[in-house]
Amino acid sequence: MTTDFKNYYIMATINLQDLREELKSARSKEELGELTLRLLKKIEHRYLPLHILAAERNEDVLQRLDFILKQAQGSVLDIGCYDGFYSIELAKRGHHVIGMDMLQVCIDYSRASAKSHSQIKVEFVKGFAEEIPFQNDYFDTTYLSHTLEHVFDERKSLDESARVTKDHGKLVVIVPAKLGNDPTHIRFVSSRELQKMLRMYGLVSEEFVVGKGIGYTCMIHRR
Repeated sequence: MTTDFKNYYIMATINLQDLREELKSARSKEELGELTLRLLKKIEHRYLPLHILAAERNEDVLQRLDFILKQAQGSVLDIGCYDGFYSIELAKRGHHVIGMDMLQVCIDYSRASAKSHSQIKVEFVKGFAEEIPFQNDYFDTTYLSHTLEHVFDERKSLDESARVTKDHGKLVVIVPAKLGNDPTHIRFVSSRELQKMLRMYGLVSEEFVVGKGIGYTCMIHRR
C-alpha cells in the first residue's frame, strides 16, 4: 500500500466530527492535552511543521508571520508555539522569545529546531494557556496564533495572556476565519466575540485579514 493511498484510506475511514466531539468531551485542560496528542498520532499525516509550509511559500503561514513580526515589540510569549517556527523567526529579529505549548512533543521539536540557531534568545516551556507559568506584567508582547480554537477555556486563556503582558504592552491574537474541518479545532471564535473579549483588557485595533484568519492587537490597559 503506497503512502498516498494509505493516507487516503485512513481519512476515508475516520469521522473527523467524531474526533472533534471526543476532544470537546474533555473535562480539564490536562485531559484535553492527552486527547489531542492521541488524536494527532492517529492523523499525523494531516500536519506539517510550519517551517516546511513556509519554505513551500504557504500564503497563510507567511501572512501570519508577517503580521506577528510587524506587531511584536520587546520580549515575546508565543502561546501554542507548535513547532517553534514563529518563536524562532521572532528571535532571529532580536526579540527575547519564550514559546509555550501544552504538548511536550511540540516543545521537544521546537527545542531541537532552535539548536541550529545558537545565537538567538529563544526558549521553550510546556504549559497551558489557562495557567501560564509566569508572573504578572512579564512580557512586552503576548500572542496567540490559531490557538484559541484549541484550548480548554478560551476566556481563561485570554485572562492569563493579558495578566502576563505588561501595562501598555500588546496582546496579539489571530483566529481562523471559519471553523473548517480540522478536528483539533474544538470551537469557532467569531470576530465579534473576539473583539468583545479583548476590549476587557484594553484598546483594540481594527480587524486585520491575516491569511485564512483574522487578527487583532490589544494594547493592555490596567484599570
